[in-house]
Amino acid sequence: MDLIQFAIGAFKTRPRNAHQIANILIEFIGPAAAAVESYFTALQRGLDEAGAIHQVLLCGRYCDLFQKRAGEWRIAERTVVYDWVEDQTPPAASESERFGPRRPIGASHPEDLIYVLKKACTSSEL
Repeated sequence: MDLIQFAIGAFKTRPRNAHQIANILIEFIGPAAAAVESYFTALQRGLDEAGAIHQVLLCGRYCDLFQKRAGEWRIAERTVVYDWVEDQTPPAASESERFGPRRPIGASHPEDLIYVLKKACTSSEL
């Protein structure tokens, strides 16, 4: 099974996850190479061995070597540096209770608003 199919299957069966990438620093070290540092924050939830929801907050950096190949920049090497790992107690309240009047609430494919917007744009003439 390829990574994409695995990830889609995981998102369908697991609780909400979040992953943000920010503060991207790019330093060109040659005409076809660059050192790139990107900070990440990830909130991951999943079921533990007993079937209970486990939640962990991860913060760190992706330290990447990019190379330009056939005119496209690609990651040639990646090292994940962990700056913070914290096990957390998942909230007991439902998403509707926690989010209150804030709508829409993010969802997985194909229910998330971005997929609805993309479908509407491709099915109508703009």
